[in-house]
Formats: sequence, structure tokens, C-alpha cells
Amino acid sequence: ICLPNCPQALVAFYACMRIGAVAAQHNPLAPIEEIHQQLDRHHGKVAIVWEKSVDAFIREGDQALDCVFTVDISAQMPRSSRALLKLPIERARSTREQMRGERPKGTHSWDHAVARSRLVHPDTPGASAQDLAVILHTGGTNGVPKSVPLTHRNIGSNVNQCIMWVWKLHEGAETFYSLLPYFHAYGLTLLMCAAVRLAATQLVLPKFDVHLALEAHIDLTSMKWSLCGAMPLSQTLAQQWEEVTQGMVIEGYGMSETSPVIAGVPLAANRRHGALGLVFPSTDIRLVDLEDPSVDVEEGTPGEIIVKGPQVFSGYLGAPEETARVFTEDGWLRTGDVAVIRDGFLMMSDRKKELILSGGFNV
Repeated sequence: ICLPNCPQALVAFYACMRIGAVAAQHNPLAPIEEIHQQLDRHHGKVAIVWEKSVDAFIREGDQALDCVFTVDISAQMPRSSRALLKLPIERARSTREQMRGERPKGTHSWDHAVARSRLVHPDTPGASAQDLAVILHTGGTNGVPKSVPLTHRNIGSNVNQCIMWVWKLHEGAETFYSLLPYFHAYGLTLLMCAAVRLAATQLVLPKFDVHLALEAHIDLTSMKWSLCGAMPLSQTLAQQWEEVTQGMVIEGYGMSETSPVIAGVPLAANRRHGALGLVFPSTDIRLVDLEDPSVDVEEGTPGEIIVKGPQVFSGYLGAPEETARVFTEDGWLRTGDVAVIRDGFLMMSDRKKELILSGGFNV
């Protein structure tokens, strides 16, 4: 699946989940060579891709894919919006060019196929908790490209943990401003899964653009709770955000290999901005010596975070050496992050990883 946030991305994902297929998620803006490397690792057979990204999935002489479906992301827009795209004016033409692309010969229209399809038979077998559900792609703890397989149990556990974390949400009564990409671990678990689990309405934008986001949501005071991750939140920014929205902002910590959340700042008056938070239920962490993960550091001393829990994956796809490198002999995942515990809160101290974080992505 290689789509920006759109209704078709949700339909394709849950179709895979229902029939027990594995959904390998791709960034539609990733370089072609990067997508080719990912395809070679997971050997997917069916591609459901944005029209603008389809060229990356058409390789001359490559018969690995059985079928390629292209998605018109404007097809699920409100009828009035689709009509505006057809206007003979520059803004409409520019927007249409950003959203639409040509469908190469030999590919199929996803939107037409879905319109002609029948409901899946209720006796169609699904998946078990231990079956693979999703494959994500990451630079991991050392920046080497890898694929992260997650089971239904991994993601389902983390969905329940996240819902317990943001405990003030009410089933069937919330609206999620879905700005995180569905193909990213945080967006997948929080929006693709937890929001649906809560029967929440989602406001979906195909890309993050400040002006577009504000245009779609002017009254910031309706944002009661905001979640952030991927880097420590500055106290100044958090205070400014809470003053403007009159709501709370809290921070989560994790990685693709943990589905992704390990810890979170509590949704409470005693929240601490800039902290990684409190460890999630059913999750164990230790802070260990940077050279010897069998030795726990003394309280108040920085150490590498290692973790066990139902959300922790079991190893990289087709990369046993990388898997062995990130797990200790007794099965703890080494995160590569260095933290210290202060007043019960997990605080980031340093990064053992030799990589750059750009916009929440590992480089």
C-alpha cells in the first residue's frame, strides 16, 4: 500500500486485515530506489498505490507483482470539491496536477474495482493474533534500512495501551485531526487503528500543509487534547500551544519496532513537558550500561532504554544479523536511546544512534 492519507487507504488496510493479508506500508513520496529496496525485502504480490507514485512500482522485466491498482485520491472527495477541481482556472489546474496522475498500461483502477466488488463472504477466514498484519520500513537504531513486521497482537495491544493512555476520549464522540501519515508507525496505530477502534470521526488531509490545516480547522480552541512524538517537546512550545488551544498537549515515546508507543506523558495536571513519560501498562523497561546491556545502571544515572512488552516486534524481515544486534540474549529490545528516570518520569538524555531526525523520520 503506497498512499497518502485518504479514505481509500483505510479501506485497503482493513480489507487486508479482514482476509488475513499482510499490509506493507510505503511512503508515497519516498525515492524510487528506496521503494524498490523495500519491495525486494517483502516480496509483495499486489500493489495499491497513488497515481502519482505508480511509476515506482512498474519495473521493466520485473514480474514480482501480480497486480497493480492505482488510486485516484480525489475520487472520495465531496462532490462539490471534485467539481471545483474541474474548473478551468489556475488554482484548480494546479491542485488537480498535484493530486492526479496517469494510469500506466497494464494497471487497474482501484476505485472502479471497489465500486464493482461484492461484500466478503462471512465465512472467509481471517487472521490470528500471532499472524503478521503490517510491514513498516525504518532506519532502526543505526540508520540501516530495514523492514519491521508487526503482528495483529503487536498492534492490537498498542491500540489498547494508547486508548488507556488518552483515557478521557469517549467512544463514538470524538473527532481526530489526522495529520500524521497512515504509513508511519505512529499514524498507523493512533489514527488508522485506535481512532477507528473508538469509532471516531477523522478529518483527513492528504498532506500536511500549515495553511491547508488552518483552513480546514480555524477554531483551535476545539482541540482538547494533542499528542506529539518523534522528538522531545520543548516546554516553551508546549506552553504556547496550550495557551492558544486552551487544551492539553502530551508526548509519547517509542519506535516502529514497538508498534510504536512504549511510554507517554499522562493526561493529567501533573504532566511534565519534555519528558518521554511513564511506561505503558504490560510494558517493562530497564536502563542499562551502554556497553553491557546485562548491567542495570544506578538510579539517577543515564542508561540505554531496553524494553519488553506485547507491542515489541520479534525481529526484522530477512535480517537475522540486525535482529541479533538489537535484542539481548534474554530477549530485551535495545532501543539505542539513552534516558534517565527523574521523579518517576522517563527523560531523554542522549541518543546512542548515529542518525539525524528530520520531521520525525530517521535519516
